[in-house]
Amino acid sequence: MKVREIMTPAAETIQPEATVEEAAQRMRDLDIGGLPVVSDGKLVGFVTDRDLVVRGIADGKEVSRTKIREVMTPEVVCAYEDEDEREASQRMGEHMIRRLMVCDHEGHAIGMLSLGDLAVHGSKKAATDKALEDISRPARPKGRSK
Repeated sequence: MKVREIMTPAAETIQPEATVEEAAQRMRDLDIGGLPVVSDGKLVGFVTDRDLVVRGIADGKEVSRTKIREVMTPEVVCAYEDEDEREASQRMGEHMIRRLMVCDHEGHAIGMLSLGDLAVHGSKKAATDKALEDISRPARPKGRSK
């Protein structure tokens, strides 16, 4: 099955010049945990509720003045709309992420593929299970060794 068949189309986006406060309000209002960051129609990053807290609030940044570009993750792992769902699921596991932006081949964000989309609509349960297993590996706190 192709990613376009199971993705959530037309994901809500935010501009890099928006503030942390605006992003938090939008996430609250939409009941979502992340927003693609788009500039001139191109995907330039992704910001999660965790980014807002860890890179913004915890660092003492003022939420009404701090821009999304300061707290977003600029390297976004994507899937292409015409890609097979198994490849996308494998990428989620490799990068330990629960959602992938879906882009066309020109770099425009056209949707989002979540682990939930794969579980509910995907055709390869084993691939989804493997992605979940990889994503769920416990992280080790910084500074702690085995």
